[in-house]
Amino acid sequence: MNEARRVEKLGANHSIESFDCGREELNRYLLRYAWQNQQAGAAQTYVGWWAMPSSGIARLGWVT
Repeated sequence: MNEARRVEKLGANHSIESFDCGREELNRYLLRYAWQNQQAGAAQTYVGWWAMPSSGIARLGWVT
C-alpha cells in the first residue's frame, strides 16, 4: 500500500467548496467561518488529505 499524506494550515489556495462530511453544521463552519476566524486569529484550521494512487481513492478532512 503506497499512501500519500499531507496536513497543512488552511490557506486561500485550498479548494474546500465541494467538501461534505455529512454534517451540515460542520460543512457550514468550514465554508463560512474557518477562513475568516483564522484571519482574525480566533482559530486555526488544518486540512489534511491522503490518497492511495494505486486505487485512485482520496480523502480530505479538517480540524479547527
